[in-house]
Amino acid sequence: MTILGRGQGPLLVRASRLRAIRRSDGVRAAVARASVLLVSFVCNMVVIGVVTRQWGVDSYALYAFGAAWLVALPFADLGLGAGVVNVLSDARAGKIGPAAAMASVRRAVILLSFSGAAISILGVSAYRLGFFTSVLGAAAIVNGAEIALLVTICFIGFALPLGLGMRLLQAMSRSREAAWIGLASPITTLCCAAALAGVGVKSWVVACVPGFAALLVALLTSMRARRVLRAEFGETERSAPAPELWRSAAPFFVLTIGTALGSQSHRIVASYVGDASSLAAFAFVAQIVGPAVSVASFGAQSLWPGYRIALAAGELRGRTLARHVGVFAGYGVSAGCAVVVGVPWLAGSVSGGALVVDLGLALAAGAYLTAFCAFQPIGMLMTDRRGLWLQAAVIVTAGLLSVPAMYILGKEIGAAGVYVGAFAGLVMVLWPVTTSIGLRWYIPKK
Repeated sequence: MTILGRGQGPLLVRASRLRAIRRSDGVRAAVARASVLLVSFVCNMVVIGVVTRQWGVDSYALYAFGAAWLVALPFADLGLGAGVVNVLSDARAGKIGPAAAMASVRRAVILLSFSGAAISILGVSAYRLGFFTSVLGAAAIVNGAEIALLVTICFIGFALPLGLGMRLLQAMSRSREAAWIGLASPITTLCCAAALAGVGVKSWVVACVPGFAALLVALLTSMRARRVLRAEFGETERSAPAPELWRSAAPFFVLTIGTALGSQSHRIVASYVGDASSLAAFAFVAQIVGPAVSVASFGAQSLWPGYRIALAAGELRGRTLARHVGVFAGYGVSAGCAVVVGVPWLAGSVSGGALVVDLGLALAAGAYLTAFCAFQPIGMLMTDRRGLWLQAAVIVTAGLLSVPAMYILGKEIGAAGVYVGAFAGLVMVLWPVTTSIGLRWYIPKK
């Protein structure tokens, strides 16, 4: 069955394809993401051994510091990636023409190119003015640390417009392909680290490797996305008017910042509510919970274009959403149980008994992980302008309320209180508000 749009001719997505997207893409993308994270974990363990043995612990600290800067990539796109996902989804649903959608993509690439250039220029300026020494902190003791940070920032600037390819693949329901392309990052990092260790270069050079690997992945996703778009839309008129990207970009930018601040506040609060041993235990649990959360987030994002197309076609029903919530909640329960059962044992085994993760911390982390995973499909339902603004407002509010709760509970019951406070923010603020309004706004009544 071919669905017809308003004056656009046959839509680019058939109903059968739409149902297939809703059934399988999220799960397959999550499985692909989990597989890549597993490979990344193994490669990272090997890289840690190579770097520490060849250049020492201080050099590994610089390497890890440089890798941490890569988390800036989601913020640097200014929310334009979300705008592109919505525009391309609307084009596939027939709400706008392919020429207008591609015009928006080209505009986003131009804007991100300017943003990337600005980031590189700011990095060079900070390096020339000597600001990097204070930024690097303890890692500044490594010779060439400032150069390594400058190179990493420039890699981020170069990768920014290319990194839009991941969002383009997501919009075209190719999240699984984007995940597998990401496998190039840990493999490249491992190969480069091993090769540099064999050559015997200075330690600051290996600290640049994560940035180079991120740039390579951005290039590969961009190339693949270009082929997918050409196959889907063909050659389009370059003079077509482009829809306004900022309608989705602005709220998503706020939402991204709020989400990141919320997740980063966990470790910050944990560092204030206990001693070094409790912070170490919390950090170890967070190392396990973080990838599990990433799998759920990545799998849910693949539902974004499918939901948007289904809503445009009037095909999304409450039972479909309920089934997806059940799938993600089931994953959350399974992962949470694995945390409760396995993490305390794993911590003791890895550290030789020096690191102790008590059952309370594991239970709190498992509950938080379950609630976070179950929420994801609801978040992907609300991706138009008003939905994104609502999510941004609710997430910021939940963060402002949960941080004091994390601190108070952390002082009372230790590191477990941090996860209990975060869990409370999810189930008492984020869950009820977004679910009730989302169902009322987006799910048609029978």
